[in-house]
Amino acid sequence: MKKLVLSFSLLIGLFLSATAQESDSKYKVSLGPEYLYTFGDVAEFYSMGYGASLQGELKLTPKLSVTASGGYLTLSVSKLYKQVVEPWGAEPQNTIIYPAKAGLKYSLFKNIYAAAEAGAAISPNEVARATSFAYAGGLGTSFAVSSKSSLDLGLRYEAWSLNANDTYSFIGIRAAYVFGFGK
Repeated sequence: MKKLVLSFSLLIGLFLSATAQESDSKYKVSLGPEYLYTFGDVAEFYSMGYGASLQGELKLTPKLSVTASGGYLTLSVSKLYKQVVEPWGAEPQNTIIYPAKAGLKYSLFKNIYAAAEAGAAISPNEVARATSFAYAGGLGTSFAVSSKSSLDLGLRYEAWSLNANDTYSFIGIRAAYVFGFGK
């Protein structure tokens, strides 16, 4: 985890030192990989999550945008959980989740933003078939590589409320390439 935080801090420093112009597109679409680090209750069963997401963004004002995103994530079963259940004849498997969220993104400084999203985390897995309330909040940075495209790196806290007593919590990292459209 220390290496992950150090690497992310280094990348943010590099992004902040870049003096690229801000992308001036009204509509944006981004695509990129995601990594989830589990903690709390979910860490007993899953060690990490990975996948990809697609996000659309509509600029409402120069600093405020509305977002909608969808993704594909795989939660990997933890080694400890495997060791506990395999002697009983059970074969735990990774779980697939389809998160779908909408939210707001607010530009704090030239290249730094805060974002908040809410929606659903949908599992098609027959054993863990459920739809959970999902919410996330975080910070990110982006820098333009042309007038209509940019690179985006975000760090967020994300949680999925399975029921009144169970919540899965994650620290998420997303790196994406952003395509801009319109003026």
